[in-house]
Parts: sequence; structure tokens; C-alpha cells
Amino acid sequence: MNCTLTRIAVYTAVLTCFLLLSPGVAAAFAGVSIVPAAHEVLPGEEFSLQIHVRPHTPISGLQLDLMYDSSLVMISSIEEGDLFTGTGSPVMFRPGNYDTEDQISEIFSVIMKEGNAVNDGIFCNVNVKAGPESGICQFRIVNLIISDEQGNSLPSASSGSTIKITGTAGSANENRIVTDKDDKKLNVVSPERKNKEDGLASIRDDAEETYTGETEVAFVNSEITKTIILLLTATGFLAIAYFIDRKKQKNKKGL
Repeated sequence: MNCTLTRIAVYTAVLTCFLLLSPGVAAAFAGVSIVPAAHEVLPGEEFSLQIHVRPHTPISGLQLDLMYDSSLVMISSIEEGDLFTGTGSPVMFRPGNYDTEDQISEIFSVIMKEGNAVNDGIFCNVNVKAGPESGICQFRIVNLIISDEQGNSLPSASSGSTIKITGTAGSANENRIVTDKDDKKLNVVSPERKNKEDGLASIRDDAEETYTGETEVAFVNSEITKTIILLLTATGFLAIAYFIDRKKQKNKKGL
């Protein structure tokens, strides 16, 4: 009986190691984040957002839609970043379609010949102007598709940005002291300082949100999830093997 249990334990350990090393289980998610994750601006102020990509595995193409509140901000232009241009290969970049309200669709970039991106980089720069009204505008990435050199879709996760429009439109001196038309000082947080404090807040190893098509799925820490799945699988295998062994022992006694 002890030998049987030892054998079952060895089988379980082998199965667990196999699952841990399996590419299908250990696949990493490519992270796409809007930087800064949080920012505060004045009404009428111009600012920029960057869509940052952390590949994890080599990638050769990326496409996404950008959603926002057009009643609060206006996107003036979208410019190509250095994510793929840094590879030295010819790249096709498209700044997207503005046909749909509150959404710029089919922003994409792809390497035309052989090559891929393996390092972190900026997919694109989004130039924005705040509207005249105060409010909070959410920028979200949807319909995200990342592909490898063979055109295969890769696992991906994304996180957005929150822009707070507050204060009164006026002028600012070099010290970022803002005054209104009556020359009264306004207590406004410096966007430059806010960028330094929060600029990389949306770049996370374990992204909080991911989007596939129109469906949004919340992700918990991928490593914890993988470990739980492996433990449950190993426990289930051990239990099945144990009961099969017990049944064999009973059959032997019956004979």
C-alpha cells in the first residue's frame, strides 16, 4: 500500500512539473497601457497620452480601438511611436478612423517584412485638447489584437487612463501658477508633476483589464491563477488515483 501511494505521489509531481513548464499554461500576456494612468488638466489645455506596449514575447503587429468622451475632449491627431520603427524594418501605420462618435477605430501598425519587436515601446502618441467644461474623461482600449511574425493572435491585456478636467481656463506662468480673468490665483495641480508621479502607474505586470472583441474581462494576478489551477489539477489527479487504487485493493480482497 505504501509503495502504491509513493507511486501516486511521484506521478502527481511529474504531472505538476509538466503543467508548470507547458507553454499553453505559462503563456505571458502582452501588456498595453495608456500613460499616464491619471492626469489633471485645465479646460482648453492641450496634452498628450502615450499607448505603451510591453511585449513579453516577440510581436509584429498591433491593432486597437480607442474610446473616450468626445463631449469633454477632442483628439487632434495620433502619431506613430517607436515600438516597431525601432526594429529597422519597413512599417505600415494607420492613425485610425474617426467615423464613430466617442471612438477612434482600427488604429494599427504592422511590420511589412521580416522582424519583430521584443522591447517595451510606444505604439502611438495621442494628442488631445480638453474642452471648455470640467469633468472626468475615461480613455479605454477595446478590440485589442496583437500578432506575431506568422500572424497568429497573442494573449494580451490592457489598462486605460482617467483625465480630470478642472479649474478655469486662463493663463499660466513658468511656475505653473494659473490665474483667471480677474488675476486670481487658482489651486491647480501641475500636469508636469502629475506626470512624474503617475506617469508609469498604468504599466503593470498583472494588468487589471483586458478586452476581447466587445467583451471586457477582469484579470486577477495571472501567476496566482495559474498556481491555483495547477494545485487543483494535481489534487484531482491524486484523488482519482487514490480511489482507483482502493478499488483495486478491494477487488483483490474479494478474490
